[in-house]
Amino acid sequence: RGGGGGGGGGAVTVDGVMDREAAERLRFAKLLSFASGASMVAWNKFSVLWFMSVGLSPSQAGFLKSMGQLAKVAAQPAWAALADMHIVARLHPMFEAAHIHMLAIFSLLMSLGMMEVMRVRAGTMSFFSIAVLRTVWAGLNSGNTLVDAMVVQMAHRTREGYGKQRLWGAVAMGSMSIVCGAFIDAHGLDFVFLYSYVTRLLLVGCVAYAMVRGQHGALPTEAELSPKVMPSKRRWPESMDVTTYTRMVWSLIVSNPTIGVCLGANLMLGCAMVITDFLVSIQMERDFAMSRTVNGLASTISTVVMVPCFYYSDELIRRYGHFRIMMYAQCTCVCQLLLHALITPSTSHLILPLSTLKGAVFALHWTASVDFMNKSVDPHLASTAQIMLTWCYW
Repeated sequence: RGGGGGGGGGAVTVDGVMDREAAERLRFAKLLSFASGASMVAWNKFSVLWFMSVGLSPSQAGFLKSMGQLAKVAAQPAWAALADMHIVARLHPMFEAAHIHMLAIFSLLMSLGMMEVMRVRAGTMSFFSIAVLRTVWAGLNSGNTLVDAMVVQMAHRTREGYGKQRLWGAVAMGSMSIVCGAFIDAHGLDFVFLYSYVTRLLLVGCVAYAMVRGQHGALPTEAELSPKVMPSKRRWPESMDVTTYTRMVWSLIVSNPTIGVCLGANLMLGCAMVITDFLVSIQMERDFAMSRTVNGLASTISTVVMVPCFYYSDELIRRYGHFRIMMYAQCTCVCQLLLHALITPSTSHLILPLSTLKGAVFALHWTASVDFMNKSVDPHLASTAQIMLTWCYW
């Protein structure tokens, strides 16, 4: 840690960054995390119930979910490449500092448009048409992963780290899940769309505000700011085509096998968590006759547990290491699933306390994975690394 910075303002902190700039960067990271978490609540939790309300069977709703996942598999690498290859910035140099913001805003607005088409037309469309529309929407919507990538980059080289930013997303999801469930019980499942429109437009506003304020990427170190750094030391090519980008991403995975292990661990845990979460929502509605308010309460309980897990994640990672945390989380997930398999209609209330395990599993495994990837990859591939991780988990 260095001394006072004189007339420049702010003391030099971790890795040579400035206190004042770091504090502002972290405020924006928290804002984006909260807005992003709030924007996902209604659709992620209740969309399957809405599709069933317009005449689809559970198996058809499951097929839509599967097609959406396949669309994400194809689209998320494309969004990552657009971000890290600075495609938007190539249109004009003035877009260099805002290229990720612009991609995220484009993704959010396009997905909102497709969502409105789905709301208006789904009741009169064939199942095939709904499936095509839902798949296109999933591909466009997968670009909002760039918001989380922005949060990861903003938290890099600061005292707080990613976990203390991501907890605000958990706070948003926890507080809004039960509120959303209660409003759906009162006003019907179409409230999913009203809520999604309002919160996603607020997220667009937050991203635009961050863009205007120039908040992007990780804070630079003194070494990176120094004019003494020779251009020959820069490993990143000034201009990059698709072939070069693909080769560098492939080299990143091959040269560090532990990255592949981390991605594989998230793929396995994601399959278990995402699929069972989808099925449990249907089970609570159809088999256990639980209200949407209780359905939302289960998510709230889960996210309440996430908050301390996210908050203390950096300390836990330093004490136990990334992969030990992941291993503990996966073992806890197995216990959670075994206990859930024992639940019957007469003991359905036990779903609520079991939700605590789900929250801990996700928060600890996710923060350990994000922190490991962020510290293991070239900073110029930060968006790609985050989207690869999301690609595997979700």
